Amino acid sequence: FAEYVVVPANNLFLVEMPLIRKCPELKKLAAYCEPVAAAKGVISKIPCYLANTVIAGDPDDRIAKLLKFCICRDHMPVASGLEIVEPERRILEIELGKRSMPKCIIECCTSMIGKLVRCVAPGGTIVLKSRGYVGLENVLVNDIVMREISLVGAKYDSFYNAIDFICDNSDELLPMIDERDFKLEEFEEAFEEARKLGAKKVIFRCAQ
Repeated sequence: FAEYVVVPANNLFLVEMPLIRKCPELKKLAAYCEPVAAAKGVISKIPCYLANTVIAGDPDDRIAKLLKFCICRDHMPVASGLEIVEPERRILEIELGKRSMPKCIIECCTSMIGKLVRCVAPGGTIVLKSRGYVGLENVLVNDIVMREISLVGAKYDSFYNAIDFICDNSDELLPMIDERDFKLEEFEEAFEEARKLGAKKVIFRCAQ
């Protein structure tokens, strides 16, 4: 919450005034640029069998829902059946013969990667999206090797592409952001709100 922040100039992305006039909500939605760029960065890593792909994570998680929205918007109607699935439940369904193994899993729950290896079909792909310093101690290398599974990391799409995407889809993206703007002095309340199950993107208003 520093009053001034110094960053390299190439870390800044200009949200131009003509775009704001076209999409007034962009003033607020621009704060969603990083998650949108991260979500769209996954798309180029998905193999050609998108119709047999699932997102692994909590169905109420806003990042998983944003990821599904971005993929479906870019790849309709192929992605119309894209699901957000809980790994443990999907493993049980596979073991009971109620579900087949997907060829591609997009990870939105880093701690579950060991379970995702058991979910994906032999020769399939797991796209790793999450950030953070979480180890892969729960992954058995033997499972990856013997089942010939590919682990692929997905970083970012262009932030300028993300801004254009936000502008084109503002009506659908705006409901994913909390209606309230928190003051910096309300940081404890804001963090508590962000930790709630199914929470929307929480925004601080740093200045008027």
